[in-house]
Amino acid sequence: MAAANISPEKVDLLIYGPVRPILENGFSDQFVLHMAESRADLERLTPDTIAKIRGMAVTYHMVPADAKALSQFPKLEMIASFGVGYDHVDSAYAREHNIVVTNTPDVLTEEVADVAMGLLISTVREFVKADRYLRSGLWQT
Repeated sequence: MAAANISPEKVDLLIYGPVRPILENGFSDQFVLHMAESRADLERLTPDTIAKIRGMAVTYHMVPADAKALSQFPKLEMIASFGVGYDHVDSAYAREHNIVVTNTPDVLTEEVADVAMGLLISTVREFVKADRYLRSGLWQT
């Protein structure tokens, strides 16, 4: 098996939205990370930085990755949206400009089903009511 070709050129990546701890150390040294937690932070990026950004990691659905935001980055190749949906990413703009948009579909499907079943059982068996009764100490009388 041939070894993967790793480019000596580092890729400039914008983390757009609230920064999660795993992101600060989660990328290899193949990337130069830039942070923008809000639209106002995007506007503070230098023209030199904007010209180099090739990837964008959108960490939260409340930061709009709309045409106005995306059009600032002439070399943008990929947008990775954290979470299930990508409604906050202007996919039409991305498609027109050959920008790949990714997300993580079905990542929470099983967890949501587990919580739904837990809530259903808790409701039918009245676990919350029983817990309150137990904690109140009324069971002792």
